[in-house]
Amino acid sequence: MVNMSAGFTVSDLLTIALGLFRYWHDPCSLSDMFTRLSRLFTIKTKFEVFAITYALALGACERGLVYMDQYPGFGGKLLALCCTGAVVMASAKMLEAVEIRRTFEY
Repeated sequence: MVNMSAGFTVSDLLTIALGLFRYWHDPCSLSDMFTRLSRLFTIKTKFEVFAITYALALGACERGLVYMDQYPGFGGKLLALCCTGAVVMASAKMLEAVEIRRTFEY
């Protein structure tokens, strides 16, 4: 605690506190923290694409089974096929994006 009777005012304390922020390292700034956080959600390798595809495929197959139970016959099978087809298209797009990223290295 700072002794307020020592002659410090609130504006002096605020100036001291803001002055400490000037000596922070660059990685501690808010924009750099958001950049680091966004890198966590960036797909960089084919392995990550295959892991995401596996998770999507598990969910799509489960949803397809639910559709086949709810809509017996051709309609349920068609909806189940649509679920798995969406996963195939999404994984192809992700693989293509990883290849483009590797080609242009950005």
